[in-house]
Amino acid sequence: TAAARSAVLKRARAHGATAIAIVLDLPPDLVLARNAGRPDRVVPEPAVRRQLAMLTSVTDPVLTAEGFAIVRRVRTDADLAAVRIEDGAPESRLGDP
Repeated sequence: TAAARSAVLKRARAHGATAIAIVLDLPPDLVLARNAGRPDRVVPEPAVRRQLAMLTSVTDPVLTAEGFAIVRRVRTDADLAAVRIEDGAPESRLGDP
């Protein structure tokens, strides 16, 4: 939601960090199948479908206008498997290894 994204943007600004939006824009069938196979907590299907419907309004221009410097969309299972997120912070900022 815009409110949740606003909180993320506020934290990024407070820490002098670049805000990057990683949008998991995966096919509904894939999302529902992965959700059903979760070992810990399965989100109710109606909630997942609501979030998928909300995703259609979250366009790259909207995210950029909100303040995200970079927007990356993950659209396939293969793309998702290839995602690597690194913060680039020195070890001293990361805390205990």
